[in-house]
Amino acid sequence: MGALRRCFSTTRGAAYSRRRLSTMRGAAYSRYSHAQLASHAIAFPALKDAVARVAALPRSGALRVCDFGCASGGNAISTAHHVLDELENEGVKANDVSYAFEDLPANDWPELIRALHAGDGAVARRTHVSLVPRSFYETCRPSASLHLSIAFIALHWLSAAPCDAGPRAIMAHEHGATTDAAEAWRGRAHADLVAFLKLRAQELVGGGCGVYHMVGGEPPLAWIRPERGGSVFVDAMERAVAAGELEEDVAARATVPYYMRTVAEVRAAAAEVPELEVLAVPSGHIGIAEGQPSETMTEIAWAIHGNALRASTGMPDAAATAVRTHLLEIMSERFGPEGCRTN
Repeated sequence: MGALRRCFSTTRGAAYSRRRLSTMRGAAYSRYSHAQLASHAIAFPALKDAVARVAALPRSGALRVCDFGCASGGNAISTAHHVLDELENEGVKANDVSYAFEDLPANDWPELIRALHAGDGAVARRTHVSLVPRSFYETCRPSASLHLSIAFIALHWLSAAPCDAGPRAIMAHEHGATTDAAEAWRGRAHADLVAFLKLRAQELVGGGCGVYHMVGGEPPLAWIRPERGGSVFVDAMERAVAAGELEEDVAARATVPYYMRTVAEVRAAAAEVPELEVLAVPSGHIGIAEGQPSETMTEIAWAIHGNALRASTGMPDAAATAVRTHLLEIMSERFGPEGCRTN
């Protein structure tokens, strides 16, 4: 068996993306995936190199690809077309490709299936597709079965929030999170990435490649200016509690289980998986919701984080509606007509 190979690609400075505890709000997330799609330009050179490598591998039967953390297709569909185009450029016909899409069982699979069949050049008409409804922190494919393994804008979502995160630590990188809480999140993020890479190493064929493109960040959430306050989610829930719309003990359970790693943290995790050779860890900056009106910023934030807040707290529908209303108030107060800026 040849050396197992993979490529990393990370983005740094972006705030919003995808999740593990519960799934994205399907169509709403797809509607606001423009910045995530723009970030793909950082990863595409690594993807092009990986495709060329796997296209040259000896094989019998289909060339097998799996997209881990596909969500409802907002990012996954364009990535699939790009992969198929690059494979065809390397002489591999799309009809000779088996392309799997993985996400949690609670994912918006109907929305993904709709997207896979949309249009004359639909992915489902170009190649052979399959769905894998399970967590990417589990084994998802047979051993030595994949030629190309990809995850785009997914790996900042953790398997779970650390149990010792502490109050007001909805996310590790928010203003107001304590040093101890941040360390707890960092430890969980390291263990999760090591586990993910070990699983993917088992699934790749000899010489197979992985491209794992994730949201990163250093310093934490630089796009949120500290003078404008702490966590918008904590503040929105506190307003709901004060108004009698949400129970205080329910709000205290809220977490959004993601962590935005630095390049050094990515490399540290990869160093614990000797089966894989790191070929590159490029990074770059993108803006999320810059200059957007408060309503759009709120819709983006809720599409990404809302299900995690509801799943971790068990808040009823009426309480969730109230929290979202207060979130809009806070976005309007903090950012005003100019919207969110990174400088």
